Amino acid sequence: MKKVIALSLIILFKIGTAQTTKTTYYDLKKTKKKEVYQTDANGTVNGSYKNYDEDGAIANEGTFKFGKKNGAFIEYTKYANYAGKMQIKSKETYVNDLKEGPATYYMYRDELGVYELQTGIYSQNKEEGVWAKIYPVTDNISAPTYEEKQKMVNEIVNNAIYKNSMGIKSFKKYQAGQVVNFNDTTVNEYYFPSGKIYSTITWKDGKKESEKYFYPDGKSKISGYSYDGTPDFYTQKALDMEKKDNDTRKVAADKLNQAVVDANKDVSSGNFEEGLKKMNFAINNYIQWRDNTYTFAKKETEELKAALSLQSSLIESKNNESVTKAKALIISAKTKLFSKDSYGASDTYGASGYLNQAFTAIDNKSTLPIYQNLQSLMILIKIVKSLQDGMYGKSSYDDAIRDFKYLKNQSKTLEGIFKDDLSELLSKGAIKQDAYNKILIDGNIK
Repeated sequence: MKKVIALSLIILFKIGTAQTTKTTYYDLKKTKKKEVYQTDANGTVNGSYKNYDEDGAIANEGTFKFGKKNGAFIEYTKYANYAGKMQIKSKETYVNDLKEGPATYYMYRDELGVYELQTGIYSQNKEEGVWAKIYPVTDNISAPTYEEKQKMVNEIVNNAIYKNSMGIKSFKKYQAGQVVNFNDTTVNEYYFPSGKIYSTITWKDGKKESEKYFYPDGKSKISGYSYDGTPDFYTQKALDMEKKDNDTRKVAADKLNQAVVDANKDVSSGNFEEGLKKMNFAINNYIQWRDNTYTFAKKETEELKAALSLQSSLIESKNNESVTKAKALIISAKTKLFSKDSYGASDTYGASGYLNQAFTAIDNKSTLPIYQNLQSLMILIKIVKSLQDGMYGKSSYDDAIRDFKYLKNQSKTLEGIFKDDLSELLSKGAIKQDAYNKILIDGNIK
């Protein structure tokens, strides 16, 4: 009896753990394989897993254990430098669907092949400890061959930080997935395979502070210059452009400085308008030149700083002059509005004329505080005229009240200015009490 029970259990165990290989496809005809994986008797993925792209090249591979990723998982990608063949993009280690253990990520450039690696450790799906970005180095001044790069990559992956076949590009230190400071200063030395120094890099608190590079014979390598100190093509081009920019800058600076002198003369004679025109023209020309240069593009040079300072001063002076003029015109407009002709009507046309001159004086700049005084007076002139027109002015009156409500919503101070002007109209007899009360109600003026 015991033997029968034991045999039954063995049979049930084998049935429960039986592996089945399944294949999925991209197409209904099943000519383009998509996945090949193993499942247990319950249909759960358990065992090897492979995923393919539509061209039939492997894209991902790894191992599942009872439906969860366990062990190494590799992702592949295509690059033209490898004739369209799949190359490793990443290697990650999993435990029950969580990244746990070493991981390596590969970056490629078509012209160089393997260009950079990022390697480190995961703990509970989060980066932990020191992660490094790494790139290969060889004795050759030119780019390494494919075989050399493959050898370096293998050494990097197998040794993590290996002094005679790679260089460190940057470090980051993690704790539970968050970057933390190293809080120290270290100097790393990297070598050619021959054992000669390739570079020294100083790190402080996990950030690169300085770096030096050397030729195989120990001579210092200067970026942009060849072994004998001759500038390379791009460096020479930059030097030529810088010289050209310096020559033309003097011409542009002289013109700008002369404009400053001329503008100051205009200011001295009280002609702010002409001085400002000259400064605006000169500054625009200078900026256009500057933004089309290699050396000074977007920089605020000393001569430009002086010109911009004068421009700002002129604008302020012009605004002050304009405001003074506008205030005088407002007084003239109100005088016309308060005066009565032989029929007892206000001179709204005369008031409008002065008001238009006031708007022109400040160039219709809504940023100036006096602009609200002009808006208030504009609405009052419309209201007075509409009241004088009687029943024919109802439409104009409604338009004026609507304009007031709109402008009131745009400005918190306009209502107070309008109410003061309205009270002044009442006191001067330009409108009657009943009209005054109606305007307050219709305009929702408190």
